[in-house]
Amino acid sequence: MFMERLIITLKSGEHDTGAIVDRWSSSILSGAKVKRISKRILIVETSDPDAHISILDQQSEVESVEKDSLGDAVDLDDESTAFTPEDPLLRQQWNLGAIGAQSAWEYSTGKGQTIAIIDSGLDGTHPEFGGNGDQRINATLHRNTILSYYEPVMRKIRSGTHPKIAPGYNYLDDNDNTFDFHRHGTSVASVATALGNGLGIVGVAPEAKVAPYKVLDDSSRGNMSDVVGAIGKVIESGIRIVSISLIYVFSSPALQAIVSEAKESGVLVIAASGNSNSERQYYPASCSDVVSVGGTGKGHVIWSQGRQGSTWPCNIVAPAGAQPVAFKWRGRYTTHMGTSLAAPHAAGVAALCLEIYPDMSVDLLKDILFRSGGRDGSDPKWGHGEINALKAVELTIEAKDSEDVRPDWIAIKDLQTKLAADVAALGRLIDKYSEEK
Repeated sequence: MFMERLIITLKSGEHDTGAIVDRWSSSILSGAKVKRISKRILIVETSDPDAHISILDQQSEVESVEKDSLGDAVDLDDESTAFTPEDPLLRQQWNLGAIGAQSAWEYSTGKGQTIAIIDSGLDGTHPEFGGNGDQRINATLHRNTILSYYEPVMRKIRSGTHPKIAPGYNYLDDNDNTFDFHRHGTSVASVATALGNGLGIVGVAPEAKVAPYKVLDDSSRGNMSDVVGAIGKVIESGIRIVSISLIYVFSSPALQAIVSEAKESGVLVIAASGNSNSERQYYPASCSDVVSVGGTGKGHVIWSQGRQGSTWPCNIVAPAGAQPVAFKWRGRYTTHMGTSLAAPHAAGVAALCLEIYPDMSVDLLKDILFRSGGRDGSDPKWGHGEINALKAVELTIEAKDSEDVRPDWIAIKDLQTKLAADVAALGRLIDKYSEEK
């Protein structure tokens, strides 16, 4: 029997989602599978979606019901064939110099931070993630054979003893083995966190960990419901940075709701703007509270390569031009380009900042990333400018020692919150005094 997924967003407010799941499963959605994703998001798997949409639309706690949709990885375009890391490739990483990463490493390398990469998984056998470049793995092997070779890596991840990879989740197979059969997630993750081990490339935050959440299949397509679910799991994990390099052409109430929930929970969501070389809105990049990252090429120009190029508007830009990245299987490298690589640059810089000031708010972290670019945000192609790791780290150091770096609107918001609390406390005192009288 073919099952379709529905994504339900509950209205704002407090909900006993466990009770809702139990009630729906035993009554109005009998025969369907109901799963809690977060405090406001539920997933329903059903063989009769239209009938269940009609039923759910009548429930007082439901804000929206939508059918699941497919999205795609933001393309990684090749500019050369794969090559082996016989020589360090740092000298070819113009992207690191463009954002001042090497200078920022004098203060921070992302140690103690974890970046969640929502993508096609991760090849943890690659040397850039602490692996040995397992030479047994190749495209001729059966998937189960590859997974059996990968099991020693997974045991370390599950036990929390892996030095580079934190536990994630595989939404395609509903298990914790996040091995990357595609390549997209491995390449994206290497931009953010590749080890500085002298073997190949270096990531923006070389001592940060990576947590892979696998939502894209072997053709780099994935369900919206899995992306929503992955963000929900990240919120529960305590990870504070999410990097997403995939796009959907339509907005989603559930996607916006989970992104807003992430912000409320102290999680910064970063997403690639897309490679359309035009003005266009993709999601999650165009969701409120998401940092949308466009692309630059060598020489601090907006990235454009034929019909491919940075999509605008965006909040900030980062290197998307051809650059060396980790490639799938046997410890290889290749050269890719696209805004899929721009987003993990911003995520890496965020990790550098959080190492220095781990308790900073999402609003302050976002403001620091924006201010590092040096522009006012009025140009839709540039946003707030090209992210600068050194400037962001310097602003973070100032922020940790002084509240003066906070933008006025954050200070006003904090004052409003304090005043509201004081007024509420005064009201309680008045009520207590009135009762005693």
